[in-house]
Amino acid sequence: MSSKILIVEDEPGIQELLRVNLSRAGYEIFQASHVAAAHKLLERIEPDLVLVDWNMPGQSGLEFVKTLRAREQNRLPIIMVSARSSEEDKLMAFEAGVDDFVGKPFHARELLARVKSKIRRFNAENDANERIEIDGLAVFPAKLLATVQGVRIDLQKDEVTLLAALMAKPQQVFARDKLLDILHGPHSDVADRNIDTVVTRLRRKLDKAGHPPCLETVRSMGYRYNPAAAGAADMAA
Repeated sequence: MSSKILIVEDEPGIQELLRVNLSRAGYEIFQASHVAAAHKLLERIEPDLVLVDWNMPGQSGLEFVKTLRAREQNRLPIIMVSARSSEEDKLMAFEAGVDDFVGKPFHARELLARVKSKIRRFNAENDANERIEIDGLAVFPAKLLATVQGVRIDLQKDEVTLLAALMAKPQQVFARDKLLDILHGPHSDVADRNIDTVVTRLRRKLDKAGHPPCLETVRSMGYRYNPAAAGAADMAA
């Protein structure tokens, strides 16, 4: 499967130059001419790398990077491609969270080499991260995402974290206060019933994704992940 690259660039000529060269290199390309369009694309795709210009209409590329770093579910590689290439500009870009900086005008071969390097390292890091999979339900804790039969589920950070904790030790009962420690750290002042809310949301989303019931409530104790429950539901169906 080819890697996906999101290009956020408002200059048609540069956008086309990037698209042609990256497509020829075998990448799947998605394009946005402003930040608002990029955010909409990110609602339905999971790119392996983002190329972003600094100066664009509306929100700047720099602010876009800051927004991604503040809310992203994984350490998505970002390369800024910009004519603003002074040392101060580069410092601002790296402080905002970019992984690399390429000044305009650029050499296509150099840019391709940087893209390849960043994606290779990103994939290597992801491969090294823990993956938990049981009966078609997979959780990638480091990337904070989950899939059912390979299709991504739209989960919040606390939902992924809780699901990963339960799936890592099937059949083990976790008390609510233990799960609170996992989600919010020790000495948290969050009420333990917050866990009930997270579990309820998780159950609803897993059911919507077509996965059989697997999160069991153990009366007066807490919760556990029970693969047998999912298997029984499949047999009953």
